Amino acid sequence: MEGLGVLVLALGLTELVLLVKSRPIAQYADLILAGIWLYLPLIFILARKESLKHFAISNLNFWLSLKWLSLVSIIVFPAFYALCAIGALKIFHYRFELTLPKNILSLMIGQLLLVSLPEEWFFRGYLQGRLNQFWSKSWKFLGAEIGPGLLLSALLFALAHFSIRQTPDRFLVFFPALVFGWLREKTNSLLAPVLFHFISNLTFIIFQMSLVK
Repeated sequence: MEGLGVLVLALGLTELVLLVKSRPIAQYADLILAGIWLYLPLIFILARKESLKHFAISNLNFWLSLKWLSLVSIIVFPAFYALCAIGALKIFHYRFELTLPKNILSLMIGQLLLVSLPEEWFFRGYLQGRLNQFWSKSWKFLGAEIGPGLLLSALLFALAHFSIRQTPDRFLVFFPALVFGWLREKTNSLLAPVLFHFISNLTFIIFQMSLVK
């Protein structure tokens, strides 16, 4: 119940920040929102004087994380973008002209520090960790111990995205969230899911920009 309550509180504060149009808040909205999703769960963890070992941030597991990040990227991205290209080029008759954002460095920094890191800490670190405390990880999938917490955190991730912008495509983030959650359990670290989330967002932005009629 704490995890769900913190999620509702974070969503409420997010909506409030997005509604405020005054210059100081609107100008730094991305930074404020990142702070909400980063620090709100940490407040509750520290208030209960809990160990961070349940939340996949006590150890980066650097080489293990890079190993599984690389393997999953090699498997997922070529297949995903091949299917996207077939749909866009053959069915919807787009042309592909590689286009990079002019502000690609600031985009990369923003996507890593203000999007991927806060979201992965909240949903895979804190929320999935809380749900794992409630439900044991009693299943094995591709060598990782998982449980209902992975599925529910992915569902709540999709619902949270939909609550902020009510379009049906927002529910599609459920599927990459399953990969993020699996990487978290496989490596017992947030490094791989944060980086995979970052690469997913960045490459999809570039792919979308490169499609022209």
